[in-house]
Amino acid sequence: MGDPGHGTPLVMGDTVSYITRQYDLVAVDRWTGGVRWRAVLSRPSTPANLRLIDAGRTIVAGVEALEAFDAATGTEVWRAPGLGRYLGIAARGAVLTGSGDGRLHRLDPGDGRSRWTSVVSAGATVYAPKADAHGGVAAFATPDQVGLVAFDVDTGALRWQRTWPTDPQLGGGWGGGPLLVGPIIVMAEVDGRLCGIDRETGDTRWTVPAPAPAPGVPLRRDYRALEAKAHTVFTSSMDGSVAAYRLSVNEVPRLLWTYRESQNGSAGFGLTLGARWLWCPFIGGLVALDPATGRE
Repeated sequence: MGDPGHGTPLVMGDTVSYITRQYDLVAVDRWTGGVRWRAVLSRPSTPANLRLIDAGRTIVAGVEALEAFDAATGTEVWRAPGLGRYLGIAARGAVLTGSGDGRLHRLDPGDGRSRWTSVVSAGATVYAPKADAHGGVAAFATPDQVGLVAFDVDTGALRWQRTWPTDPQLGGGWGGGPLLVGPIIVMAEVDGRLCGIDRETGDTRWTVPAPAPAPGVPLRRDYRALEAKAHTVFTSSMDGSVAAYRLSVNEVPRLLWTYRESQNGSAGFGLTLGARWLWCPFIGGLVALDPATGRE
């Protein structure tokens, strides 16, 4: 495979799909690396958070537009201009995506037609939504506040909405998540704090303070990648640490372990929980940790 990848690959059976740095979508054999098909994506006007999702018979790519391709042949099936930057997931027969104009969208994965559009907040950026059998959640941000919104996946009706003011020292935006773990939404604020939000009401159930900066180091903006398995939440930070917490509904989660290796640099890029290891990309390389102990 001679094409450097960009973003996170998608595994569907014996096929792995990924986006190249030239914005081609390439599908290869999982075991041999042989190319099965290649498609050309639209180029983003500015750097984009590239994403691929499994929508059954189609692969949906989020770049500038939403672009769907037949998973077997690579033939383009449909395209939705302007909706690719905040692609969420395919859930309950729907493709869910946020947008830069304050709206949530549900599209049909087969033909790309809009099933509903809901206004969250005028002028906000609505980030990639998450959903499961109990409903959907999305984070959003304006220059002076950040928020969460819970919505009905079938109808688009908003169930509740919660906002927090931004920190004038750290600026706006989102600090990580949301992550759906049973009755709790786990999120991070830009200062690194973790919060547990009740899915039914939007109330805060608990808060985990941000990691204390080293002596003489000023408070800085953080981004925390989040992953979960059963009742354990894993989180990484731009300060180079990775931690695991035992989740509780009403009590502050219990710290299970912390991993830190200063030579690795920032760990805020993402976490992937595999069958055996917790995969942690750092500036200094990829590290595999034992989810139970935090050891390499």
